[in-house]
Amino acid sequence: FKQHFVETLLIYGATLVFLNFKNRKIEVRPEKSQSDFTTVVKDKKNIQIKVEEILFIQTDRPYIAIHTTQNCFLKSTTLKQFLTNVNHPNFLQIHKSAIINVHYVKSYTSRQNGDYDILMSNGTTLRLSRTYAKAFKQKINSTPLSL
Repeated sequence: FKQHFVETLLIYGATLVFLNFKNRKIEVRPEKSQSDFTTVVKDKKNIQIKVEEILFIQTDRPYIAIHTTQNCFLKSTTLKQFLTNVNHPNFLQIHKSAIINVHYVKSYTSRQNGDYDILMSNGTTLRLSRTYAKAFKQKINSTPLSL
């Protein structure tokens, strides 16, 4: 009886360990994503800049001009390709030629024709076209403005 009890206890314990291991979620720490940085060329050097430091981006054909908190960089890509590659929730297209980081919006003012002027934290004013106004208002209402 004692041996049978020990065997049952071992089998029961092994089953619990197996089921616990099988159902356990393995937590994997995310490494820094490629979309956390973007590479630009300045003075023939490849430089990685943090995406979160980008205030806004404008077209400067055949490049895009990436305006950061410190500098402005040119990159050989399109706005659409940039948005697809970076895929960051803070970026929003506001015009066919401009993307903003909503965390750097200081205020916005209506032009009384469906368009708006957006004041960025660095003092730059950008135009929000009526095509993108609805998406901008939805996004900005869920994001606190920086002052």
